[in-house]
Formats: sequence, C-alpha cells, structure tokens
Amino acid sequence: MPALNQSVAALRVHGDFFCPQYITHMLGCEPTYTHSKGETGRSEASGSVWIRRHSIWTLSAEDRKPADLDAQVAELLGKLTQDLSVWEALRKEHEIDLFVGFFMAESNEGITLPPETLLALGQRGIMIEFDIYDPGKELLDDDPCPYASGLTYGKCCKVRLYKTDAKNDTEVNGTVAP
Repeated sequence: MPALNQSVAALRVHGDFFCPQYITHMLGCEPTYTHSKGETGRSEASGSVWIRRHSIWTLSAEDRKPADLDAQVAELLGKLTQDLSVWEALRKEHEIDLFVGFFMAESNEGITLPPETLLALGQRGIMIEFDIYDPGKELLDDDPCPYASGLTYGKCCKVRLYKTDAKNDTEVNGTVAP
C-alpha cells in the first residue's frame, strides 16, 4: 500500500470561553491561529461578517508531502509542555484535538502510527479528527479493484455496488467478491 500523498496537522484547543493567552502560557508556545468567542469574523470571498461562537487556539505543523503524521505529531508535541498535569488541567475545561487532513493522489493509500505516538497523544487526552480527501478520480471498468481482489473494478466493486441481492454477498457473476 503506498503512503498517503500529503498530510496536514494542527493541535486545537477549543471551548466556549477562554483567554488564548492563558492557553499559550499553559502550553508554552505561541499559536499559529487563535480567536475568542464573541469576536467578529469576515469572509474574504463574500465579505459577510459573523460572530465567533467559540474560542480556539491552534498550533499547526508543517505540511508533509508525502504524508508523515508521526513527524507532525513529534513536531507539535516537541513545541509544547511535556508536563502531563498541565494537559490534564486543560482537558478538564477545554476540548483538545489533533486535526489531520490526508490528501490522496490515488486510491488505497495508507499510513501507520507507531504505539509511542498513540501513547503520547493518549497521555495528553488528545482526540484525533481525520478528514480524508480522495483524488476525485472516477474509477473506470478496466481499472484494478481498489481492494486488491485481482479483478477489475467493473467485475468486482462496481457489481457489488449495484447488487441488490444481499443474501449472496460472497459470489458475484461467478467471481469471489472481496
């Protein structure tokens, strides 16, 4: 399985009310972006104005191409306090997550995270939110099956997508479906 084409990652602290300077002080690092509840925002495209419904503190990692989420997590956590009691205190009052965007160049790309990275996130109570962007390529009947069945898309997945008889899910037109 090829590696994902590109990854973006940002650590976010958000909630109803908080002072972004307090989060900066607690975590020991200036944010990439921040706003407070009640501030106004303006759309660059339309010029419309709105009022922010929550506060957010964001620290972004450098985009990686090819994707390297492990390095991005190390980059982010390396800039922030290692004191787990600080993370616990923040987690009691705010939601903390790692937003990750994956951009695929082709179908069936993947990524792995080592246990040490998962442990570091877990110890800090950081949830992970994934957005996955596919390449937008429409599969043709002659393309290989994205599930590596050995069949073409037209003889495997496409048939399964349009199959109405769910009882016979293991055999489609004389071929074994994945």
